Amino acid sequence: EASASAGLLEAAIRAGTVRLDMEHAAIADGIFDLVASAFPFDRRTATKTAARLTDIVQRQPLEIEPGVVLIHDRLPRLSAPILCLGSRKSGFRLSLLERGVQVLVLILVPEEQSAEDHLAYLGETARMFRENDLARRMVDAAKPEDLFGLE
Repeated sequence: EASASAGLLEAAIRAGTVRLDMEHAAIADGIFDLVASAFPFDRRTATKTAARLTDIVQRQPLEIEPGVVLIHDRLPRLSAPILCLGSRKSGFRLSLLERGVQVLVLILVPEEQSAEDHLAYLGETARMFRENDLARRMVDAAKPEDLFGLE
């Protein structure tokens, strides 16, 4: 439902894990910035997680729509899923894709989350982009709060 999608986005905005107009062109730097926003007081976890996500995206990028790449992973000691979103109008470089990646979507879920719940969360996130033109809105928005009010 759109309301569930809006809830995911609002939670990410309130948690401070939405970054617009990111400055770094290297995808590894963008991923680190996003993961660090999820773990602001745990640089070790952020560094380790960002390195693993960068490795995943460089080997098997999952493009959920043109210019939007989704990267997900399971983490120990996580109590609830974390959604991080980042955009860069001029795009991040990723060698396996012809066009630049304008939007990064990172989903971190608890290690013990069931496969069904994990797939449902991934599906809800993809639906949020598909039904709300979220990629374009993220690239055009000046601040995360501009994304509130999805229909």
